[in-house]
Amino acid sequence: MIAEWSTLSDVPDIKQLFHTLVKAGFRFSPQALSKLSPDELARLQPQPQQPTQQRYFFASPAGAFVSPVPVVQQTIYVNQPYIPQQIVQARPDITQVSHEERVKWVNHDCGLADNSVAMLAESLNFAEPGSDISSNEIAVESYNRCLEIQKRLVAHVERVQEPDLVDKLITANAAVVGVLDQYNNMRSGARVGNNTAVGATANEGLLIDVNDSVQVPAAAPYTFSGSATTTPAPAAFA
Repeated sequence: MIAEWSTLSDVPDIKQLFHTLVKAGFRFSPQALSKLSPDELARLQPQPQQPTQQRYFFASPAGAFVSPVPVVQQTIYVNQPYIPQQIVQARPDITQVSHEERVKWVNHDCGLADNSVAMLAESLNFAEPGSDISSNEIAVESYNRCLEIQKRLVAHVERVQEPDLVDKLITANAAVVGVLDQYNNMRSGARVGNNTAVGATANEGLLIDVNDSVQVPAAAPYTFSGSATTTPAPAAFA
């Protein structure tokens, strides 16, 4: 119908519409395309090698006006550079390092022990007599730090062979054991006082996390010759 209008009508818009539809890829019947000259048809129809979305106009037997061709989704592949992952290596045993490095490790752990002991001792000194020390967050945190550093000190004593290093480790461990005992005694005293005044079931949970301090192996050779000194942390602990 549009083809007939474009040839029979003198209105330029109708003819331009027909040319635009043919150029856009709409498929007309051979009778409709015969209204164009061969030169116009070759000029208006898209080239076969160029992929276009063809649409069928008045070509469906059911009378559908437009039937679009399914669009194929294009996938873009992007090459990303390979980023190597860093593998975290486990810390070697203290016996697998040089003597100089072993001295740094011992001094570092002894310094941590001194700091932990000082923090816990200060919390105990400022606590009110008969109060529940377990309600003091700083005291509880310092207590746990002392337990952790004590495990490391005892592990070093079992492996270190140098007498001077053994002496530092045992001296630092003795200070840790002493402040842990003070903490446990204060908690025990608070519990006994509370049981006497209120009842045996008033504060049953006061001593739940009281742990026995780790004992230093008796076979470790040592002589007490001084106190542990705090030294700057080595690069491995920075």
